Amino acid sequence: MKLTNYVRDAYITSVMNDVPRERYEEMLEKAILDDAIAQLPGPVRAIWKNPDFQGYLGLSSVCPVQKAGCVQVPCLNPKNFRLSDVAMHRVLELVALREEQAARRNSLRTRLRSIAYGCSTRKALAEALPEFEKYLPKEEETSRNLPVIANVVTDFVKAGWPKGAKK
Repeated sequence: MKLTNYVRDAYITSVMNDVPRERYEEMLEKAILDDAIAQLPGPVRAIWKNPDFQGYLGLSSVCPVQKAGCVQVPCLNPKNFRLSDVAMHRVLELVALREEQAARRNSLRTRLRSIAYGCSTRKALAEALPEFEKYLPKEEETSRNLPVIANVVTDFVKAGWPKGAKK
């Protein structure tokens, strides 16, 4: 079976989906939110910790570290929001880990893509990477018994084609 770009891309995506990865975005959001909550005054923190009252506190979008992204946190003035030193260290560490993971995954994807796009058939790709054969579609059986194409235009004319034409 000849490989199409669609099949190659699906193959690459399937293989990459089985490579474990950490969800650093969630960890970053949690670290920033936890620090913001720790900075709240005691009575406000008590309101935040009660799920029934959390909705009464306004959230502001803050971006304390450029590469960490923005997070919705309860704070009085988002322009003056600063992470504590401990939280800043943790966020910078998570950002570095996320970038390292992204670089590793991109390298794997690029290497796999170069092999997949270097093969023109399913068989060649399966031989190149036998460990990943399970991600390839099953070999299609080609049928030599194709329907006979006869009188197609006549059948269309009988059905009223082209629309609005005189009979």
